Amino acid sequence: DIDADEDVTPSQIISNAAANTIFVTSASGAIVDGGDTGGEDIIAANGNIDLDAITGIGNGNALETQVSVLDARNTQAGDINILETDGLTLEDIDGGNGAVDQDSAANTGGISIESTTGGLTVASNVTADGAGDIDLFANGAAAGDVNTNADIISNNGDISIRADDSIAFAAATINVTSTSGNISLTADVDGGQAGTITMDDDNITATNGTITLTGEGNITIGTLTATNNATASAVSITSRTGALEDGTNAVAIVADTAGAVTTIRTATGVGVVDSLNTTIDTLDVVNSAANNVTIEETAGSALTVNQASQSTAGDINLTTLDGTLTVNAGQTGISVVGT
Repeated sequence: DIDADEDVTPSQIISNAAANTIFVTSASGAIVDGGDTGGEDIIAANGNIDLDAITGIGNGNALETQVSVLDARNTQAGDINILETDGLTLEDIDGGNGAVDQDSAANTGGISIESTTGGLTVASNVTADGAGDIDLFANGAAAGDVNTNADIISNNGDISIRADDSIAFAAATINVTSTSGNISLTADVDGGQAGTITMDDDNITATNGTITLTGEGNITIGTLTATNNATASAVSITSRTGALEDGTNAVAIVADTAGAVTTIRTATGVGVVDSLNTTIDTLDVVNSAANNVTIEETAGSALTVNQASQSTAGDINLTTLDGTLTVNAGQTGISVVGT
């Protein structure tokens, strides 16, 4: 264990023992990057690190690590900034407040975790209690998957989950939530994979912000909720070569504030396996390569369509169960091509 009252600046801490945990604690200061030469600041390739600070962990310059499991907590100010050279699991080691935690509503510090050659697994909650942003990035090419098995929550900041390959949520209900910030998920960041986004009965909620999902392959969603957003970018989903599919929740997209636009761009269909169930105000959807577009607006909800377009041979099926369907004047309208 390494404990100090003030800042801790590791030049290099190495543990070769498998499954051991290195504890680094600053009681009133920060854990500071020891420089970018000579290798990683903390090396425990088969072990764990538990970092606890008051005024930041890698604030201003990322703490370089080569470890198996990370647990980090910061309480008053400053960012948590980790640059991992292997794959990394974010997990609560000490029975505290989750895997990575900015533990104060007054703390505006953010969380940035990047794995440069492997994937990221979120095994315990990642939380920014204040206005800090959260950025999780698996920058590992074909190995760069993000597996989300626990909640990711920022009270008032943005949340970004990025993967060079795919993003997958666990079968258990997982929540990605921000009260005031925007939420984005991006698969196939490097443009060299067939990155997919796969949710089950999971929830992404941006109470006052926007939601953006982008991937190369198929995107399957649980429930996306942009409750109070009334903008043209309330919900945006793009699958460059795949389809958009409905997961297991009753409603897949909720963005029904007047003026909120849900924009969908796909290649191989929308609601191909099962209709995409929505509670939205305005729809703008284009499918480019194959299969049908099938969207069902829930009972009691009207649907306004700016654009519904098929650039290939395929049907467009838009249904409102108990509300009006309006095609907006002055917009692109509804069109199909092919046979």
